[in-house]
Amino acid sequence: MLGFFKSSFDSKPPPDRRVYAIDDIHGQRDRLAAMHDAILRDAEHAPETQRVVIYVGDFVDRGPDSPGVIDLLLDEPLPGFTRIFLKGNHEDYMLRFLEGDIEAGAGWHANGGDATLASYGVEVEGMWPDLTVLV
Repeated sequence: MLGFFKSSFDSKPPPDRRVYAIDDIHGQRDRLAAMHDAILRDAEHAPETQRVVIYVGDFVDRGPDSPGVIDLLLDEPLPGFTRIFLKGNHEDYMLRFLEGDIEAGAGWHANGGDATLASYGVEVEGMWPDLTVLV
């Protein structure tokens, strides 16, 4: 069964490339900043000349500072790094809701969207139905 999951290609980056991955930031700007600091310290002594950081989605929701996370990612890139951003399910819920898919709102709320809205100053009290009560 495990043979099914084995890859037929070499998943290592080329020898001159160093790759970092950060996932599930969830509105935690301070933790993202700490990760950036750790990556910069590590890369300082790395022999590789090409440096890549991959952000594996879920930038928003749950944490208190989704705007700070987005601003940090956009306005303060790691110097000398190629950046790759992947959309996570949290961004998918948020974007679908903001583009008018009202039904996506319940999924977004269930996954912490209320924290993102609150971090942007949107009053969320009573915005969503109480899904814990059976009608």
